[in-house]
Amino acid sequence: MLKPVLNAIEDDVLRTEVSRIVGLSPFFRELLEQTPDYLAMLCSCDDALSQAELNDRYRCFVSEGAEDVRSALRLLRRREMIRIIFRDLTRKADLFQTTAELSHLADFCVQTALDDCYQAAVGRYGQPLSPDGIPEQLIVLGMGKLGAYELNLSSDIDLIFFYTHQGTLRFEQNGRDQTISFQEFFISLGRQLISHLDDAGSIDNVFRVDMRLRPYGDSGPLVVHRAAMEKYYLEQGRDWERYAFIKARAIAGDLEGGRDFLSWLRPFVYRRHQDYSAVQSLREMKGLITRQIELNEMSHDLKLGPGGIREIEFIAQAHQLIWGGKHPELQKPELIQVLESLVEKAFLPVEEVSALKEAYVFLRNSEHAVQAEFDRQTHLLPGGEVSQRHLADAMGYDDYGRYLIALEAHRTRVSRLFAQLVSTKGASPHQDIEEVWVNRWESPASQQVEELRLEVRKLQLDDGVIACLDELMPRLLMLIGESAAPDIAMTRMLAIVRSVLRRSTYLVFLDENPDALLKAVKLVTLSPWIADQLESYPILLYELTDRALREVAVAKLELEGKLREVMRIVDVGDLESQMDTLRQFKLSATVKIAAMELLDKLSIMQASDGLTALAEVILETSLDIAWHYLENRHGRPTDESGNPMHSRLAIIAYGKAGGHELAYGSDLDLVFLCPSYIQGNTDGRSIINNNVFYVRFGQRIIHILTSFTRFGILYSADMRLRPQGSKGPLVATIGAFERYQKSEAWTWEH
Repeated sequence: MLKPVLNAIEDDVLRTEVSRIVGLSPFFRELLEQTPDYLAMLCSCDDALSQAELNDRYRCFVSEGAEDVRSALRLLRRREMIRIIFRDLTRKADLFQTTAELSHLADFCVQTALDDCYQAAVGRYGQPLSPDGIPEQLIVLGMGKLGAYELNLSSDIDLIFFYTHQGTLRFEQNGRDQTISFQEFFISLGRQLISHLDDAGSIDNVFRVDMRLRPYGDSGPLVVHRAAMEKYYLEQGRDWERYAFIKARAIAGDLEGGRDFLSWLRPFVYRRHQDYSAVQSLREMKGLITRQIELNEMSHDLKLGPGGIREIEFIAQAHQLIWGGKHPELQKPELIQVLESLVEKAFLPVEEVSALKEAYVFLRNSEHAVQAEFDRQTHLLPGGEVSQRHLADAMGYDDYGRYLIALEAHRTRVSRLFAQLVSTKGASPHQDIEEVWVNRWESPASQQVEELRLEVRKLQLDDGVIACLDELMPRLLMLIGESAAPDIAMTRMLAIVRSVLRRSTYLVFLDENPDALLKAVKLVTLSPWIADQLESYPILLYELTDRALREVAVAKLELEGKLREVMRIVDVGDLESQMDTLRQFKLSATVKIAAMELLDKLSIMQASDGLTALAEVILETSLDIAWHYLENRHGRPTDESGNPMHSRLAIIAYGKAGGHELAYGSDLDLVFLCPSYIQGNTDGRSIINNNVFYVRFGQRIIHILTSFTRFGILYSADMRLRPQGSKGPLVATIGAFERYQKSEAWTWEH
């Protein structure tokens, strides 16, 4: 049927290409047979369609007599698949152009279907409004490959529906007044939307829709309001849902509301601190998949099989969950971009990432070739000779055997890298705890091990924590026994273990990082101060890895850059978070400096210089925070002409800070100076005198430095060296300071 049409193509190259794709994909052939006139479009399909062009094509179908929106969307999808498959299999589009086009097509179809369904629902029930009178819209989140712009040729689309406000609508039906809740309204709307896209039992769908990622899955309501969503993820959110939301994106309806929710949810997905429990979760998921593969003989699955697409995704996502809270660069849905960021942040070497990227492109292109043949959502290598030949041809190989050799090479590299990430070691979790915690050396401290073992039993910890302890304790006891002072090491390390018994992420971290465990034992043996810091703030254990210690900073410019990086993810209006972040940064930097000094990697002078530089950058940041706080409230102080002044406080350091001789527990001897003109007023909405402004400025800085939070204080601030000591003003003008030094200062002050 197509032969006359193909022969009519004047361009020899195009005719050859179309004929080849017709041979590779019966689905493509079927689409062309339905619409042979669409061949002309292939002559000019070198570029991807913009959203505007996509909309124009849809409008053409509507104007040409499509029965309704449902029909027009199906026509659009069929026509677009001709173009997309052709561009993909001829490599006129690379993998990422193809997946992006498919994702944009899905976005358009979902939004168009939603608009039609919403209008119909409003016409029947009325317009749902927020308390502020703003029309209430359904929020549609795209998950998985759709959320990451990675949709494949025959993907279903994973969606989550919710709305923002609760309320009730009144409407008339059959002459009687009726009411419907917003939830009922949006559930009805959601069902209609799914029906527009996915007809149950029909092969002619726009996109198959999967709603199982919503709260409570199939057992939960189709649509919930935002408050219920938040409650669910706060109280019941599970690890696999964290993985899912890495690739979440607002795609239709109230886009702003969707983005706001995902921003709110970010701390659930990305922990503020390194989350090594993600590796254990990854192991468990991998174990389930492995058992599934063995049970169902899925070794030929491009996605789930050994070295498949899922393992590449897991490698990227595990790093995202562990480090994403600390490194926002990793908070990306697109896998390739995440892999590139892992190289930039030195989490993976460039050679490994290159191998993963090459494998990913190869596997996804193979997946597309398999799916394009019959428009089936499959990831399995074909069993028939004809289909195998089609796959080899689509991938550029003369025969299927050579294709399999290339495929196996990619999968082997992926499997090796994945095994390195999730490798298990140590004792079996099924061993009895009494058999695992065997003390092999004689010491009075052995009694402490027995006491901890009994304590663990009384606490009734969950099986995961027990299994982790069973892995960790034998190696910890061995390292303690080999230390310079086993009794001291035992007392201090077991105190740290006790402090994290109910916080399994730290136990997992120590189990996963033998270098950090070794350094912890060595450092707590040498330093009671470090032991106390690690017990009080276990998050500091993360700073003992080889990687973390290689990044220790003692130069002021380097410390400024690192502090700027961590502060930029903190809301400038959230003083509590800013103070917490400053304290955590100070603790982290101080412990790393101390560790490097004890390990003979820094001299005493280098450590003092580093501690002083650290104090300086924290003071500068505290000054900035205090300035912005007061400026937002009162505006800026003004000069004699009424113009705003840009001068802030000058901070003079005395003593050890002034002499670059700070120690680990040093306080700061400070003097605050302000401009000499303080007679004017500020220019903000709440006007105060310049003098009052600068006094509050100094007080705010002291508050930031000395307030006790969950991470302690930054520094004790000693202000007694200011002019006239404790009796003098907290903030002196530069002029007054000069006069005091010239005429009143004591000899010791000079």
